Amino acid sequence: MNNDVTTLELRTLLKVAGYSQADFARFINRSPAFVNGLCSCYHTPVPYRWVEHARRMIGDETFEDALVQARIKIQTQTGRKYA
Repeated sequence: MNNDVTTLELRTLLKVAGYSQADFARFINRSPAFVNGLCSCYHTPVPYRWVEHARRMIGDETFEDALVQARIKIQTQTGRKYA
C-alpha cells in the first residue's frame, strides 16, 4: 500500500476516525482555515509532518485503520485504485 497520504485521504480519515478539521486545527495549534487549505487539494500529498501530527492525535492503530477505511471509501466513490 502506498504510504503517502493525500489531502483527500487526510480529510476522509479524520472523518472516519471521528474527528473534524477543527479538532485537527486545535491539535496542531493552527487555524481552521489552514487545515481546510491542507485538506482541499484532493490528490496532493500531505507533508509528512502533518501526517505524523494526525497519527499522534488519532493514535497509531486507529490511524492505520482509518486510513484503510478512507481509501476504501474514496475508491468506492471515485474508482481510484490503490496498490
